[in-house]
Amino acid sequence: MDKFQPFKSVLCKRALYKRALTSIGLALLLAGEFSFCLPYQSALPTAFAKAQKSKDNAKVDPFSLDLMPVSIAADGMMRDFAVHLPPNLKQQAQAGIQPQSIPLVLVFHDGFKLAQNMDEMTGFNAIADRENFVVVYPMGINGHWNDGRNIDAYAKFDDVSFVKHIIEYMQRRYHIDNEHVYACGIGNGGFFSQYLALMLPGHFSAIASVAATLPENIYHSRQSLKPQNVLFILGMNDPLVPFRGGPIHFESYRDRGMVVPAPEAVQFWVKGNRGQSTPNSQDLPDTDPTDGCRVKAAVFGSGLKGSEVMVYGIDGGGHTWPGGINRYSPKTVGATCRDISASEAIWDFFKRH
Repeated sequence: MDKFQPFKSVLCKRALYKRALTSIGLALLLAGEFSFCLPYQSALPTAFAKAQKSKDNAKVDPFSLDLMPVSIAADGMMRDFAVHLPPNLKQQAQAGIQPQSIPLVLVFHDGFKLAQNMDEMTGFNAIADRENFVVVYPMGINGHWNDGRNIDAYAKFDDVSFVKHIIEYMQRRYHIDNEHVYACGIGNGGFFSQYLALMLPGHFSAIASVAATLPENIYHSRQSLKPQNVLFILGMNDPLVPFRGGPIHFESYRDRGMVVPAPEAVQFWVKGNRGQSTPNSQDLPDTDPTDGCRVKAAVFGSGLKGSEVMVYGIDGGGHTWPGGINRYSPKTVGATCRDISASEAIWDFFKRH
């Protein structure tokens, strides 16, 4: 079987990433959580925010919404998330029929100012409808996740416990498949996806980290206790988080923690899997020559229980979601790669595990 068939299938669906990823040196992207203290509601997806603000909320059939707002108690606080159900599951729930067991994908937003409209940016809802899985968009406190870096006042919030409550709720309410629960995110949300895998070993069949390598303190203080399938999608020219490691920064905001170089972040998971240290790699087609990016894909396979670490390294890529909607200036976040769709690439990786 062609080892790179998964790459080709992603290319067929949209357009896979550009720019060459240096050998093992994968492209790392952001690490973002930048101290713009926005109101808590700023992290809500647009559709969720509209539902929250609607004066007729009590009269609205929640199943009529593309995103259903949910609030649950977690550690003495009310926490919010939005749920997107594929059509068949929505019909079963409306009819009072016990839903069939299907996968769950948790999508975590970036930090602070960048913590907005993950549903629109990623386009995951349309993929969920086509592929039949549930998408949940959790909301961080003031647009931030406690991802283990222990910065500011956010270390006091137990976001890992919040995620456990979400999974338990979704299992009770929609009978999601506990064997196929996935987590992904960008920047602060990418760091948090990795932190979840470390804190809840065995809970996630696969995780994906976009624009986020690995915090230095996590690298030195923790280790992967169980084999974990991990996908990195990393921009080598991220202006917010250094690909070669160092301090995370944004404009005048500093003290956001340190990250290790991208290759070390990848090897952290490869070693935990006891997988092959040298990847099988391939340059991907430059399907959009105008975006200034090129993509290389690399797979570190042969891990315990069939685990693998996969990387899309984007030469020229910035602090963005490849193939997604970017509402920020390239001067601020860098270039958005159009050679691939991060969302399609993530789901292709997830559904193999």
